[in-house]
Amino acid sequence: VRLFANISHELRTPLTLIMGPLLKVLESPLLESELKKSLVMVNKNCHRLLRLINQVLDFRKLEAGQLKFEPKRGDIIGFLREEVSAFEESAKSKNIYLKLVTDIDKLEIWFDPDKIEKIIFNLLSNALKFTSQNGSVSIHVSRIEATKIRTLDLGLKRPVKFSNWLEVIINDSGIGISERHLDKVFDQFYQVKDNLKAAVGGTGIGLSVAKEMIKIQGGKISVESSEGVGTSFIIKLPVIEEEIFEQGADYELVNNSDYIKLKFPEDEAEEIPIEPENEEHVKSNRSKILIVEDNAEMRQYIKEELEKQYDVMESVNGEDGLNKALNFNPDLILSDIMMPLMDGIEFCKRIKTDERTSHIAVILLTARASQEYKMEGLETGADDYLIKPFYNAELMVKIHNILETRRRLREKFGKSLQFEPNNIDITSVDQKFLKRAIDIIEQHIDDADFNVETFSKLVGMSRVSLYNKLNSLTNHSVQKFIFAIRLKRAAQLLKESGMTVTEVAYSVGFKDPSHFSKLFKKQFGVSPKVYINGDSESDE
Repeated sequence: VRLFANISHELRTPLTLIMGPLLKVLESPLLESELKKSLVMVNKNCHRLLRLINQVLDFRKLEAGQLKFEPKRGDIIGFLREEVSAFEESAKSKNIYLKLVTDIDKLEIWFDPDKIEKIIFNLLSNALKFTSQNGSVSIHVSRIEATKIRTLDLGLKRPVKFSNWLEVIINDSGIGISERHLDKVFDQFYQVKDNLKAAVGGTGIGLSVAKEMIKIQGGKISVESSEGVGTSFIIKLPVIEEEIFEQGADYELVNNSDYIKLKFPEDEAEEIPIEPENEEHVKSNRSKILIVEDNAEMRQYIKEELEKQYDVMESVNGEDGLNKALNFNPDLILSDIMMPLMDGIEFCKRIKTDERTSHIAVILLTARASQEYKMEGLETGADDYLIKPFYNAELMVKIHNILETRRRLREKFGKSLQFEPNNIDITSVDQKFLKRAIDIIEQHIDDADFNVETFSKLVGMSRVSLYNKLNSLTNHSVQKFIFAIRLKRAAQLLKESGMTVTEVAYSVGFKDPSHFSKLFKKQFGVSPKVYINGDSESDE
């Protein structure tokens, strides 16, 4: 099982490289109808392969005791309608009558949508598989009152109570199951030794995993069947309507109508103040992205999608990625997790704990879909997580959102006169760096000879690294950052010290009082004299 789980993880990378380009081709208006028909079948089987991979991984998690109830609140009736509708084309192709029967229009409860989707998919797939042409498959949904109020321990912070069951019965008019096999259908790896049934294939783990997924949610599943007549699977799920999380806790609301809308604004080229010594390091105003991925085809695939909007650099592993991050100073890094020499978890940890690179956003790409691995990635400081196989649309939206959020934070921080790192949504490493940078400037606040060169030496970074760091965090060049701190102190002195404008200028490190006045007015909108008097109009 471990071997198959490892192979399944590896299969996610080539699947990404098949499904991503395939979707792009399918969306092309130039695609011929006959060719499109064939490619739709390819796409369908890609999804089938992905489900088989997920089934193996679910079985592995089940064996390791890692399958947990992950509830979300939503309309389960609407959810079931959508799941059934996904099989309409398949039923139509076999001329099978497929229907959902329920007298419940809407029911908002807590349930695990991922597990319910897998359970329904497995049972409906089997029903259609074993039902011949002109047969029927029906899904009956009803609410049944429990004999008493029951309490469930679902591994949440507290037990939950319920007094009703949601019953879902999936009937088919298929070949049925003989009585001698009926009590074994939920056993692991059990497959009926029958030529007719074996002809349609199977892994022997789908129903056993489905049963465990239902148990995890406090539910039950049973089966009734008559050979040659048909089969019925009866699922009972607890109707959990009470709030199961603490008041104000975050949870995701299931909304089946959600879909990704791609709308990227035109690149708003902002003129970045470039210090003369750094001009060679900034070639364009486009955001820079570093791809760290050991699979050459995957790197090329991602690069082709990104380079239309971003400046892109590639790296083959974590060690190479660290060097590239220091030299290239990307705005965002896309990193695979499973790589030789240094894996993505260690790479992300190193990026986020190094002062020179801690400000760079990181998205981890991985084949490992479980919550455990997702948390491991996020705990290293990663900004987001993307599971293979993924679609370009999802990747582009995540990148756009992260970069846009960072841009707004830089603008907010750059315009603020209160340089207090704790008020900014950045990493603790960046908070410490900014506090140390501000302290160094304040210690030399009256030194007119304190310059960029001295500042970079005291900070312990090259001028280029310091420029990149401050520009990424505050939207300021090094010189402008020094001026901003000095002017902030000057404003305080003008209000509280009783000193003249000239005395204040010298005390905050300016050799020329007129230059000080010019910069002060630019930052505060009024001249120092008017600022002292508290007038709103500037003096000319």
